[in-house]
Amino acid sequence: MTLIVSCNRKWANPDEIEMQRYALVASISHSDPQVNLYNRMRLQINQRSDREQERQRGRV
Repeated sequence: MTLIVSCNRKWANPDEIEMQRYALVASISHSDPQVNLYNRMRLQINQRSDREQERQRGRV
């Protein structure tokens, strides 16, 4: 599963708004109720976050 968020600044002048806050809500389900998608996704996200933090520490 891949999510891409792109901001093309078609409505906002970069001089007026430097950063744009946003939120995302997604709902997923599986036909087998025994499959716990939430925990699988949370584990993958946490692993990616941990790797990114390690990379950041290496840059300092």
